[in-house]
Order: sequence, then C-alpha cells, then structure tokens
Amino acid sequence: FPSHDRYRAQGWQKLPVDWGNEATTMETLRDPAKNPGAASILRGITQDEIRQQVDALRKVTDQMIKQMVSDTISDPQEAAELIRKLISRRQWIIKNYG
Repeated sequence: FPSHDRYRAQGWQKLPVDWGNEATTMETLRDPAKNPGAASILRGITQDEIRQQVDALRKVTDQMIKQMVSDTISDPQEAAELIRKLISRRQWIIKNYG
C-alpha cells in the first residue's frame, strides 16, 4: 500500500478497502450519515455537473497519468501500483457517472 495514499485528509490512516479500484467517494461524500460536512456542500451538485466533470476526466489519458505519477513517485513499484489504481478508478468513474 503506497505511503502517499495511506492517510485521509484528516490524518487518519486509511484501510486498503478505502482505496480500491472503485471510486465511490462521490456517494460517500454526499451521504450526510457518513460525512455531514461534505454532504452539506455537495448535496446541491447536479447530475449534469457530475457529467461535465466526467467529460473533463475523459481527457486525462493513461499516458498523462503514467507521466504525472512517474514524475512524482520515485519508487517504481509504488508508481506502478498507483498508476494501475488511478487508471482503474478513472475508468470506473467514467463507466458509472459518464
């Protein structure tokens, strides 16, 4: 589990299940039972706004992801795992929200 994605923004350590190949964060962040603060901000986001963001995400290519990660992460094994995961999560978002 790469070190850069082991912790949440609040500083708590993530479990491997929290950083899988499915990017379910949009639902989690809009659920007031799971995250009241984020839900109060994101509850007004429309499906059209989500689709617009997905359209922007479609423009992020595998090669762009590979380059960004390779430029940032020096450990080749960590980089490869993060690349795989980010590409998988991008594809999941496009499939489920696009």
